[in-house]
Parts: sequence; C-alpha cells; structure tokens
Amino acid sequence: MNVLLIGGAPNTGKSNAVAMCANYLLNRNFNVLECQNYDGKQKIVPKIATGSNGSKDFLARLEGLDKNYKKVSVVITSASDTVGIIDANFNYFHNSPCNIYISSIRDIGPERAYLLQKFGFSKELNGVIEFPLAKMSRKNANWYTAKAWYDATVQNMLEHILNSKPFEV
Repeated sequence: MNVLLIGGAPNTGKSNAVAMCANYLLNRNFNVLECQNYDGKQKIVPKIATGSNGSKDFLARLEGLDKNYKKVSVVITSASDTVGIIDANFNYFHNSPCNIYISSIRDIGPERAYLLQKFGFSKELNGVIEFPLAKMSRKNANWYTAKAWYDATVQNMLEHILNSKPFEV
C-alpha cells in the first residue's frame, strides 16, 4: 500500500489539498464507491474542502485504473483533527482495504503522533510520502495573487506526485 500524507499547521489548506487529490482522481475516471462527512451523511466529494469548521471534510473510497490499467482502490480523508476522527478513519481504513491511502495530518502535536502510531506509518516505510503545507503570511492586496499561485502550485505538485511512482494514477 502507498500512502500520501498532506501535512501542515491548522488552516494551511490540508483539507483543500486532499480535495484536490480526490478531484484529480475523479478527473482520471475514478469512481466514488462511498463518500460521507463525519456525521455519517452521504455526500459527493467537494470540489474545494473548507476544513472542519466549514463541515466539508469528507471520507471517501474511490476506485479506478492506474497507469498500467490495474484496478486501484483509494481511501481518502480530509480530516485528522481529533483522536475521534483518527479512530473513525482507522476503522474505515481497516475495514476497507486499499492500494492507496491519502490523508491530512497535523505538522506537530499529539494528533500527529497518534495518527502515525495508530496506522503504523513512518517516513522510513517505503511508500509513505508526506507533502508539507505552510501558512501564507501576506497581509496586503497581494495576498489574493499569492494565494492563487500557492493553490495552483500545490495542485500541480500533488498531481505530479500522484502521477509518479509509487502511485502512478
């Protein structure tokens, strides 16, 4: 199994980046087998996630073909903010075997340590890649221009990662 963790501090765009990954896969003809938010309601994968405060965080299972035309199952989640959410993600992950797991992860703190321990992930494991996000500090009119550049660059890099080894989707 290959793992992509999208890490960063709160409000750095982790949920949005996970949604970018999901939508990249959907644009590559992956199908949504299941998708839910964290109160159990069925929903579609959001085009842009707004984070836990915006209640657009999601947990989904997608299926499609990789670049070698092999069937691939992907479990993807945009939230990892609390022990309860991490436990829910782990239970879903444990009961839904997949080839690729994509999740947000905090940059520091007990939630990060708990997620890594619970899933048994480490950077030393082959197939675990972590993509870091940072906060934008611009405070003037240039913020919108910089934010558009930042989002486009993050999306481009995530698509490159998913298109390359070990994912190749």
